[in-house]
Amino acid sequence: MITVMRSLINNALSTHTPTSSGNFKQFVDIFRTLLDGACKLERPKITKRSKTVNPWITDGIITAVEKKHELKKKWAKSIRKNLPEGDPALRKIFTDYRSALKTIVKTAKSSFNSEKILEHKHDRKKTWQIINELRGKTKANTKPSFVIDNEKITNRRLISNGFNKYFNSIASKLNDSLISQQISNLNIPSFLDFLAPSNPNSIYLEECTSEELIRIISELDNNKASDIPIRIVKKVSHIICPMLLKYFNLLMLD
Repeated sequence: MITVMRSLINNALSTHTPTSSGNFKQFVDIFRTLLDGACKLERPKITKRSKTVNPWITDGIITAVEKKHELKKKWAKSIRKNLPEGDPALRKIFTDYRSALKTIVKTAKSSFNSEKILEHKHDRKKTWQIINELRGKTKANTKPSFVIDNEKITNRRLISNGFNKYFNSIASKLNDSLISQQISNLNIPSFLDFLAPSNPNSIYLEECTSEELIRIISELDNNKASDIPIRIVKKVSHIICPMLLKYFNLLMLD
């Protein structure tokens, strides 16, 4: 899939020349169209970490999983060329916590299934249904959903855009609420009062480099909401970075 995507991007961008900010939108549209054609799933993937799919998952387990990820990140940040295994102490904390969490999850799952079988011990049909579910003989059909304007949305791109729109509007809504409370007449210091004196003749901006863009892209979080999957951007970064480099430097000059 990635190989196909790379080939398509190379062919499509071979005739594309960065000229202006409006031209940049054309570049994004080309990239999005190629992405949908090569990588878009007809059916969204189903997450296993939800109470709908796995009802034995508790809020405590979800919190523990998040803490496990935090411990892993702390250990991963300690990995260096001269320390390929990372900080031994942080690694031990992470592995011990992961091992304990696996035991807790396994126990919770076993306890939930045992209680479920005992609950229906006089119903042979229901008992076999539970057994078949444990054996993986049933197909889950749950789709991720998001409600926008009282309409249930399952398209992942619309869900991602809905989240981005919500978080981007928080500041403006907060400002509107403050204005409605008429606090603008209060004697509130301006942010300029906290800044050092400026010198309009001292700023200098260096042009971006491909290495800089590739490094920034490689450090992006794969799990953050985005209209275009971050993993795909990382895989094709060496192809799109020369084009992005021309756009960024061009827009800085404008």
